[in-house]
Amino acid sequence: MQSLQKLDLSANEFSCEIPSGFSKLKNLTYLNLSNLSGPLDPSLIRLHNLSIIRLDQNNLSSPVPETFANFSKLTTLHLSSCELTGIFPEKIFQVATLSEIDLSFNPYLNGSLPELPLNGPLQTLIVSGTGFSGSIPASVNNLWQLSIIDLSHCHFNGRLPSSISRLRELTYLDLSFNNFTGPIPSLNMSLNLIHLDLSHNYFTGSIASIHLDGLKYLLQIDLQGNFFNGSLPSTLFFLPLLRSIRLSNNNFQGQLNHVSNISHSMLEILDLSCNDLEGSIPTYIFYLRSLSVLKLSSNNLNGTLKLDLIQRLENLTTLAFSHNNFSVDTNLSDVGFMSSFHKMRRVELASCSLIEVPTFLRNQSNITTIDLSSNHIRGSIPTWI
Repeated sequence: MQSLQKLDLSANEFSCEIPSGFSKLKNLTYLNLSNLSGPLDPSLIRLHNLSIIRLDQNNLSSPVPETFANFSKLTTLHLSSCELTGIFPEKIFQVATLSEIDLSFNPYLNGSLPELPLNGPLQTLIVSGTGFSGSIPASVNNLWQLSIIDLSHCHFNGRLPSSISRLRELTYLDLSFNNFTGPIPSLNMSLNLIHLDLSHNYFTGSIASIHLDGLKYLLQIDLQGNFFNGSLPSTLFFLPLLRSIRLSNNNFQGQLNHVSNISHSMLEILDLSCNDLEGSIPTYIFYLRSLSVLKLSSNNLNGTLKLDLIQRLENLTTLAFSHNNFSVDTNLSDVGFMSSFHKMRRVELASCSLIEVPTFLRNQSNITTIDLSSNHIRGSIPTWI
């Protein structure tokens, strides 16, 4: 078997160490193993022809050999969920042929991103759920083919380099749950971006329309848990494929600007809770017919909202309007309207100047959470509750 070039034993139930006999497979270029135990056998480092190494979901409990950086043909290195330890060798990121690296879900693996090689072929960079720290180097734009960057749930810090805005092939960017600071650069040159998650950091500044203009393929944007301020970019509501907007727990201010011609919107999740938004709730929100989650709680919104408006949102599962300065009129002009809420699971109307328990809650078999606290409801609790 010394002429063997490809070995794939994945998706089995092996429970042994990586056999030392692999060192004899000098021509091996593809190695895919899973569900093994024990440290990486030293024999692996002599397989210099390896171009694809997939050892995901092995209990290796060992450091990554620095000699992997000497594999001149290495294109793919997947070591996800391997209980890796120690400091990851920076030189591996600089292998001239490397196009994919996935080190995710190794919480005891530490490291940082080095200066990245000019015109490097790296397309996928995933180190989520590790102990990686430090900043993103400005040389990240040297990797002009980068499509996927996932650095979530790590310990990265510092400002994002402006050079990240020049990654034209970027489709997936997840920097959530880190310690990044400062404003974010424009991403309007990453025209293929589908997923954008910058949540739970310390980002500041405003989000201008130019940051997101032209991202016609964007499906999800999550900026919650930061310190963004200024007005909401109206561009968001014109992105044709956008399904989820999560901007909660920031310092966004001002009124929700009027937006027209959004009847074809595919938006399913709109979470603007815990900001400083003011003014009345614009009626266009109730024309977002695909909405399943609508959260506007803990702002400074005012006026009176009639629940009749919500009858257009037939897919709504979560309605959260608590702790604003407006009142909710629960009188329904159409008694049959109550059936429109058959998918509702969460209703949060705390501090909405209610004087009675909303009757639309009656006979809603799917509801799991009701919050009507801090209102003006008197009398006895209805028996149907």
